[in-house]
Amino acid sequence: MRPGADRRTAGTRTPGPAAALLLAMMLLGGHANARCTPFDLRTSTASVPYVVFGRVLQSNADQLQPGKCIELGCTHRFRVQVLERLKGSFDAEELQFEYQYFEQRPEVAEFWQGDERVFAIRSVAPDGTAELYGTVCWRSGLGAERLEEVREALRR
Repeated sequence: MRPGADRRTAGTRTPGPAAALLLAMMLLGGHANARCTPFDLRTSTASVPYVVFGRVLQSNADQLQPGKCIELGCTHRFRVQVLERLKGSFDAEELQFEYQYFEQRPEVAEFWQGDERVFAIRSVAPDGTAELYGTVCWRSGLGAERLEEVREALRR
């Protein structure tokens, strides 16, 4: 360690231009680009218009290839059967989602057929086309095992 260096930050580096660009893309990117947005549904229930518990009926997650998605971009499509409306009101029994991935690993928010998840939703069109409120970094939403936690958070 060099003289006068702080032991707590020894060995760390200042983020370079690539990190700054990635941060700017995450913060300023359009709604159509899926991105890893730190988000905790249990502490953000007031700002989320719709919350549903659902089962993924159909997904193209098995066709997303990381190398291709990074270079050419990918479209992740999945369809969800609404099992329970936890917050908000809409008529659709099934929801359709579509996200474009560019310069990013598709694992950020993959949803696989058969997954049962709690989905935080920004908007739902009359035809069932929906947009997720946020994606949970490196996780596919909140799993069924967290359903009771979400219900409790919504009751507060």
